[in-house]
Amino acid sequence: LSIEGTRSFHLNLGNDRPNIKQELRLMKSASDYAALDFIVAGATTREEIPRTIIFVNAVSKTHAVAHRLRAKVGELLRDEIAILHAHRAEDSKREIWRRFKDGEVRILVATEAAAMGMDVPDITLAVQFGVPENLAVWLQRAGRAGRSPLLEATAVMMMERSVVQRKSVEENLRAWIEAGGCRRSVADAYFNNPPRRTPMSPSRCCDNCAAATATALSTGPSAPVTATPKGPMAVASRAGSPARHVDNSLRPRLSPKRRKGTHLKTVKTALVNWRYTTRRTKYRFSSLKAENILPDNALTTIASLRRDLKTIPDLKRVLNPPWPHVDTHGG
Repeated sequence: LSIEGTRSFHLNLGNDRPNIKQELRLMKSASDYAALDFIVAGATTREEIPRTIIFVNAVSKTHAVAHRLRAKVGELLRDEIAILHAHRAEDSKREIWRRFKDGEVRILVATEAAAMGMDVPDITLAVQFGVPENLAVWLQRAGRAGRSPLLEATAVMMMERSVVQRKSVEENLRAWIEAGGCRRSVADAYFNNPPRRTPMSPSRCCDNCAAATATALSTGPSAPVTATPKGPMAVASRAGSPARHVDNSLRPRLSPKRRKGTHLKTVKTALVNWRYTTRRTKYRFSSLKAENILPDNALTTIASLRRDLKTIPDLKRVLNPPWPHVDTHGG
């Protein structure tokens, strides 16, 4: 393209779509099609069915999903649900695509191959049924909703609970799934999106932000607000130390040296969120990835050890291989 670096200007507008709320919903199994009932719940007319695209990872699931939803809406509305996948004849694919684009069909169940190049402005709900290949694929599919910036849309990923135990889940997607805080901030860090000019409403950001706001409104402030912890030791300490009543008349019992199970997972999630937030706020113009700021092996060690980490020298003593950023971020 003959673009010279000295004569060009790079403007990073990012790829965030603020009009699309991001959500994660759990289902009982990979074939829990009843978990999709919320899409058509209570609908008695076609107008009560949201304009929806449902992505599945296999052709066979398009038929299973459509069968469930058609049974749920009944004979009168069954034709509002269509199927699009690569195995259909070209004429059939073109006709289904036209009907959905023109609004003759309210719900389209599709595979990614069949939906490539789709641009329908009035989709208000995008659903990913099952975990996709990676974070980029998920957000690309989520972006099929709300193509018109005037629409408030929602993108929902649905996954079975056991999926987080699989080692095959792509790391950045896992970070989005396991995020204890804002899911959108995980995506922003991954794509190096610039800071927003206007704050987002928590209720429209993601399910985690909406839940945190609802909890805060219902309970009110119970303790002074403190600054975000500076480094992983502070994060691990805060995430791993739930408030509890202490009877000073009894001699305190030492907690185990290592965290395990749910306790360990909670701390690891907090540390993953910390490194993505640090990447976004302090290294957004750098080529460093979040995993370079706090490598997985260091993260696991810090999360596991309960009583041995109080100072930077403590970190240097237990981390092998050494953590390159320990002096900068270890406190």
